[in-house]
Amino acid sequence: MTHDITALLAPIGTDTIAGTDARDTETYETVAAEMEKLTSLSGNGPVDWGKVAQLGETILTTQSKDFMMAAWLSEAWLQREGLSGLSAGLQLHAGLVHQYWETGFPSLKRIRGRRNALQWWLDRVAQWLENHQPDPVPASEHQVLVKAVTDLDTGLAEKDPESPPLAGLIRQIKALDVLASPELAVETPANTTTGLDPQETDPASAAFTASGPGAEHTGATPAQAVPSSNQHANPGVTNSGQNPSAASNTAVSGAAAGSIKNTSAAHSSIPQNTLTLATVPATVTDVIKALEPAAHYLGQIGTALRGIDRLNPLVIEISRFAARCTLTSLPPAQGAATSLVAPPVPILDAFSRIAQSDNPEGLIEFCESRISAFPFWLDLDHESARGFSLLGDQGAAMRRAVIKNALTFTERLPGVENLCFSDGTPFASEATLRWLEKCRAETRGGTVSTDPFDLTCQKASESLEAGHHDEAFTAWQHLISHTSSARNRFRARLELVELLLSTRSAVNALPFIDPLINECVERDLAGWEPDLATHAWQLKVRAVRTALNGLEAAPAQADTQRIQALKNELEHALGQLSQLDFSEAARLS
Repeated sequence: MTHDITALLAPIGTDTIAGTDARDTETYETVAAEMEKLTSLSGNGPVDWGKVAQLGETILTTQSKDFMMAAWLSEAWLQREGLSGLSAGLQLHAGLVHQYWETGFPSLKRIRGRRNALQWWLDRVAQWLENHQPDPVPASEHQVLVKAVTDLDTGLAEKDPESPPLAGLIRQIKALDVLASPELAVETPANTTTGLDPQETDPASAAFTASGPGAEHTGATPAQAVPSSNQHANPGVTNSGQNPSAASNTAVSGAAAGSIKNTSAAHSSIPQNTLTLATVPATVTDVIKALEPAAHYLGQIGTALRGIDRLNPLVIEISRFAARCTLTSLPPAQGAATSLVAPPVPILDAFSRIAQSDNPEGLIEFCESRISAFPFWLDLDHESARGFSLLGDQGAAMRRAVIKNALTFTERLPGVENLCFSDGTPFASEATLRWLEKCRAETRGGTVSTDPFDLTCQKASESLEAGHHDEAFTAWQHLISHTSSARNRFRARLELVELLLSTRSAVNALPFIDPLINECVERDLAGWEPDLATHAWQLKVRAVRTALNGLEAAPAQADTQRIQALKNELEHALGQLSQLDFSEAARLS
């Protein structure tokens, strides 16, 4: 199917060439309702991509040059038509950037909305390319794809240097299988390993060459690699917070991908190709470039292993190495803020919903499938570990593997957990920071404490490690019942609330934290023990936010007065917390 991109990019009117904001129109809301099915937990059926495509084209042609609608329309084309739809989507986005950057919607005052829309679609494209093996495309169509993605990358670099980078997508598109012309096969017999001139290939892919059966059938093209104008100064980091070696989650380099596909066609088991260094790396940058195709390759292997044996700890070892092996230094930051773009809003919203559900399998899959795309987002490690903990005994080894690799990452890049994305979204939430500290305490060892609270903490941690949540609750309750220390009773009750929020997110924790808050106020704990008071108000904020999210997730059944009351409680709790720890309150606000 062909699309009239020119018509979609034509001015809507003479006075308002980009039209008007259409987000409140019935047509726009109809499309939005279809797209909400992607993250709905209620099972409202699949997205009607035909409807999205039809209405999306209507809106862009007659109502509004809207970047979010362009992303949805491009996704509909991709789902219905594959690579030809991807090509059309790239051309549409490139045209919008070049022609309607100043006048399109959302307006430039809401540029984050544009970035999030683009990032959402890029994530969907990466996922599609990961899960599909498109048939080889004619060279002419491949050239159109390469030109479209290059035009979009160039336009974004000129208009918005902080926009999501396209380096990963450019590599993926250049690595697609291309139908080789007979003349090319005859004229270039000497370069049968990759089909690329060594001077024209992507440096990351050039670091390795493929050998073995099928190595000459890589599907790579001699198109010159285009470095992204938006890449971060750190060679291992892009400004989307994505590891370029994992921008497509488990995409592989052209050489490696071609070898895997062709070898698996000839052999039903293990591919026979090998990866060989073309030159010995002389600098850290060279090492990072050489690691990128290997990381792609390992990412694919890790995904395959997760499908075969999902509870094999090797899955965690492979996935974390593939995602983070090229991250050798902290991203540059002003204060705690880096220039890395946060995960797009749809992913953040889906993450919030799945983290509040009692679905460990879904939680694990969500987190593990996104580690490679967002290697700095430590909340994924935290929630993945919690998901494995919810599995009980069978998930204990996986939880240990997640913890070990998370601690290794934070030790290798000290302070990484204290940084945040460009919009202020932390790499590690307050709950994740506490989790990391507890994990460190569990692994330190040293002198055995005889303090009843410390002993109970150790026992509860061991119970959680084994997936025995009830035993952890019992351990804390036993301390409350038998200690003569009012301080330890208060601390144990705080731990019980924390345990409740971490393991039973569907339970309303407010009845359990409110009495503790009342004690804080009555005893002026903020003056006597500010650390304990801080912990109590942190839990209050978490409990209110959890309750609020639960109500807002089902607005049809929600009591608007109750929602407003909870918002008032949240505002009050943040205000109290700010008096004890302003930075923490700002982080949670």
